[in-house]
Amino acid sequence: MTNTKRSNSWMWWVAGGVLAACLLGGYIYYRDARPNRASGQEPEQTNENEDIQPATLRVQVEKPRAGGTEKTSEQPCTVQPYDCQHVMAQVSGQLDKVVDIGTVVKKEQPLLSIAVPDLKIAAERSEAAWNQAVVKEEQMKAQVKVALAAVEAAKAAEVQSKAAAKSAEAWVRFRLLQKNRMRDLFNQTAVEERLYDEAKERYEAALETERSAHAAIDTSKAQRMAKEALVERAHADVKAAKAEIAVAKAEWDKSKVMVDFATIKSRYNGVVTQRSVWAGDYIHAGGTNSNVPLLTVVGLDKMRVVVQLPDQDVPFVDDQDKVFIKLDALPGAKFEKDPSKFPVLPDPKIHRHA
Repeated sequence: MTNTKRSNSWMWWVAGGVLAACLLGGYIYYRDARPNRASGQEPEQTNENEDIQPATLRVQVEKPRAGGTEKTSEQPCTVQPYDCQHVMAQVSGQLDKVVDIGTVVKKEQPLLSIAVPDLKIAAERSEAAWNQAVVKEEQMKAQVKVALAAVEAAKAAEVQSKAAAKSAEAWVRFRLLQKNRMRDLFNQTAVEERLYDEAKERYEAALETERSAHAAIDTSKAQRMAKEALVERAHADVKAAKAEIAVAKAEWDKSKVMVDFATIKSRYNGVVTQRSVWAGDYIHAGGTNSNVPLLTVVGLDKMRVVVQLPDQDVPFVDDQDKVFIKLDALPGAKFEKDPSKFPVLPDPKIHRHA
């Protein structure tokens, strides 16, 4: 009885081993044949003589580096125009021409024009005043030349007066000699008293002529000084004329600027996004009563991307970080930019930093 039980136990162990070997072989066969079946290929026949190469294990090596791990934050953003022009009128008048919403404009392209005939007339008047001031300056320069010529004439008259005074002094000396000679002759009773009296009269007349000549010298000096003063006044008039030219030129330039204000041009390459006036409307300087811009032009050359960051990400952000931008309108496109500004004041409404 004992031998029979032992033989049965041994047979069960042998059967279990055979079954386990079959299961292991089937698993290995299924594992090796599965890639070929998935690709639709038959398993390759291996040569018994070929050596079986072991599978290669790929290993990626990472070198240690300074710093912590990179932290990224993906947030929605809005694309806004960097440049925006709100058009306001600086002169009053009737609107003549205006571009429409959606118009793509270039830099320095006219956006609207206002009819300002009164300003144009004022500009023409200012130009005429400037021309008049220029002519007046030429007249003042001519007056300077006239005054200088008068000074030269006064100097010549002064020289002539001095010469006349010297001549008068010579006549005084001559008449004195005659008077003395007649006196001596009269004392010797050689001539009549009448002749002596005539000599004295001639001497007195010569003295008066001498005094008159010296007075003429003083008069000529005073006239010369007066003419020199006229020269200085003429030079001052020239300076005043130049100042009037400058004032007239400034008024003319101001008038031209006011006329130029009637035509408003675009400061950027952009597109018109807002319009509140139409041709024929009367435009007030400074805009409408509600301070609504006449036109709004947004630039297209440069855009601004605004991102709202949660408070918990703010301590990890600085101006050295990189920003990657993806736009829904451009699928697959990715832009890398440096942050330009990072305000530290949060938005109290959403508790985020822009």
